[in-house]
Amino acid sequence: MSSTKLHVPNALDAHMENIALTFDIAGIVLTSTLLLAIAYAACKPASRQHLNRVSFRLLVCALIFAATSIPIFEGPNAACSFMGFFGLSILMFSSCMFFCTLVNLQLVLVHNVNGNSMEKFYYIGSVIVVAILNITPYVAGQFGYYNGTCWFNDSRPDVQFHWFLGSQAIWVLLMSTGEVMAFLVILGHMYQMNNLRAWSHHSTTSTKLSFGMTPKSPMVAYRSVIIRIGLYPLLSCCLNFTGAILDIWLTRHPLLTELQWRLSFVELLTCYAGTPAPQQIDTIYPTYQSC
Repeated sequence: MSSTKLHVPNALDAHMENIALTFDIAGIVLTSTLLLAIAYAACKPASRQHLNRVSFRLLVCALIFAATSIPIFEGPNAACSFMGFFGLSILMFSSCMFFCTLVNLQLVLVHNVNGNSMEKFYYIGSVIVVAILNITPYVAGQFGYYNGTCWFNDSRPDVQFHWFLGSQAIWVLLMSTGEVMAFLVILGHMYQMNNLRAWSHHSTTSTKLSFGMTPKSPMVAYRSVIIRIGLYPLLSCCLNFTGAILDIWLTRHPLLTELQWRLSFVELLTCYAGTPAPQQIDTIYPTYQSC
């Protein structure tokens, strides 16, 4: 069975590093191009006012940190531990920004919270979460050279898995789940507001009041903008959720079977290549280095 049969190295294995780096570089180029377009729009007075939104600033911040992800570092040296810590930290911070984007949309649109007053708490909270989750394994000496990359390098597979699960994977899953729930709450509230407005307009028309057309709710008037802003974190969370599940399974089963190799390749093509910004390819690359 392919699920237990050990993987036999083939010609594709020799090019896995190049494939991973190609996706990483392509993601950086595409994200940088998008950020340049945003910067150009921000320089124009006509469009600048439309970019002055908390959710949009969080989204841009997430893209900036995602675009600065650390590529694969080879060679056991003193800096490898810090590179593993730094690479995972900036990607975790990017994930926190995506999560805060949808949380902010829900707070502003559904609960009428002032987003500008909450913005500083998004950044402070994200920094605290990232610091706790990454400084702890860094101080414990869990980052280092591992099969050609800088990652969790404990020689005991169970300990390595527990550190990865507790400091990375479980939090990505929780944030991804929270993003989906926030997006569904926003859509449900938009649907409710749209029905309420339709009923109010019908009631006003039937009684022939002289107030004219009922003004559109901001949520209804800007629903296309809201959905566009929310879809990016939603797409990101779906890919992160899938990637985290695969990472957990692959880390839990380090023996390189044909099934594991195929899942790793699928993860590389769909989850990591599918995101506009580069994601954590260091997680899956050790699998290929074991070939």
